[in-house]
Amino acid sequence: MNNISIGPNSPEAKAQIEPEAANETATKLDVEGVAESSSVIRSLNDAFRQGMGQGVGQGQILLTSGIIALGWQAQQEIMAKVQTFAAFDTGNDPYHEHDFGCVTYEGKRIFFKIDYYNADLTAGSEDPADPSLTTRVLTIMLAEEH
Repeated sequence: MNNISIGPNSPEAKAQIEPEAANETATKLDVEGVAESSSVIRSLNDAFRQGMGQGVGQGQILLTSGIIALGWQAQQEIMAKVQTFAAFDTGNDPYHEHDFGCVTYEGKRIFFKIDYYNADLTAGSEDPADPSLTTRVLTIMLAEEH
């Protein structure tokens, strides 16, 4: 058995190091791409949520039976709270997409969640950052319905 020592500048060493450098570059590009995608998704989510009921963005609003049972006035007040919600943090928004939040109405915790579906709502969206491929569904529910 021969022991071969590979020097730091030998072709063998470069072949071992270069894939790692390539992986680091690819990882950096992936992270940057994810950050850019999250930024686009966040903007689309904010526009949809803040403009709900005003025809902004492609999507639907779903109120659960618990929210409906609270009555029309409560629904209007809850929807206004969801529209103006701005307390996103790492606990409720780990991917920085503004797709989930919690508001309080008369002592009740209310969750909202935006999900991404394809245009005919039969499967998830292939790319939530592309509004031509995505129908957003904003669900508003009592916390205990989650």
